[in-house]
Amino acid sequence: MAQLYNKLGYNVELTKTTRDGGKDIILRKPDILGDMVFYVECKQYDSKNKVGIDIIQRFAGIIEMDKINGGIIATTSFFSKDAKDWIMEKDLNCRIQMHDFDRLKDMLKVVMA
Repeated sequence: MAQLYNKLGYNVELTKTTRDGGKDIILRKPDILGDMVFYVECKQYDSKNKVGIDIIQRFAGIIEMDKINGGIIATTSFFSKDAKDWIMEKDLNCRIQMHDFDRLKDMLKVVMA
C-alpha cells in the first residue's frame, strides 16, 4: 500500500507495527495552500470478511482527535453495508475514503500504465 500511494505522488511514512494509534501509514502531500495529511488504516481480509462499522467509527475518532485532513481505510476485501451507510449518514464521505478490493485494482492499473 505504501508503494502504491508513493507512486500516486504522496510522501509516505510507515508507522510502527504495534501500537500504531489506529493508522498504518501517514500520507503527506505538499501543496501551496499547506500540507495535506492523511492516515491510512490497512485491513488485509479475506473477501468474505468485510470491514465493519466498528473499524470505521474508531478510525473517524482518530482522524478527528488528531485534527488531520482525512483518512483512508484500504482493504483487500469490501465494506459492510452498515459501514458504508454510517459514512453517508455522518456526512464523512469527504474525510474518510473507503478503498476496497475493486478500488485498489483500479488504482494499481493507473500506476502500472
